[in-house]
Order: sequence, then structure tokens, then C-alpha cells
Amino acid sequence: MVSDSIYLNSKNEISNNVNNCMAKLVSQTENRQKNSASVFKYLYFIQEIGIVLLMIFLLAYSMIVKKTIVNPLVNYNKKFPKTSLYPLKAL
Repeated sequence: MVSDSIYLNSKNEISNNVNNCMAKLVSQTENRQKNSASVFKYLYFIQEIGIVLLMIFLLAYSMIVKKTIVNPLVNYNKKFPKTSLYPLKAL
């Protein structure tokens, strides 16, 4: 067995270098994971904003359609008595 001080010093130096490299690798991996998580949080936030805007536009569109198409048709149908046939002029 080799037990001189040069071997032990080299072994300790290599062990310290490996530990330092592992610590740097772990910290680098954690930083990359945090960056990736922040990117996904930002993307989900933008997607949520887009969905809210889409819902607002759809609600506004349905209100416009109701006001411009549905209400005039309902009012038009109310003009006729319930017993008459609707297309009176067409006959």
C-alpha cells in the first residue's frame, strides 16, 4: 500500500476538486431550473392574460350580436298576433 504524503496530498486535492466541481454543477443545474421555471411562469401568465382578453372579446361580441340581431328579431315577432301565420305577405 502506498502511504506517503505525496499520494495523500494528491488524493485530497483530487477529492477537493471533485467536490468543488460537483457543487458548481449542482448550483448551475439549480440556476437553470429556476430560469426555466421563471420562463414557464411568464408564458403561463401571458397565456392567462390572452384567455381573459378572449373571454372579454367573446362577451362583447355576444352582447353586440344580441343587440343587433336577436333583439330586432324578437321585436319583429312580437308585432304579429299569436294566431296569425307569420309570412302574411308571402302568401
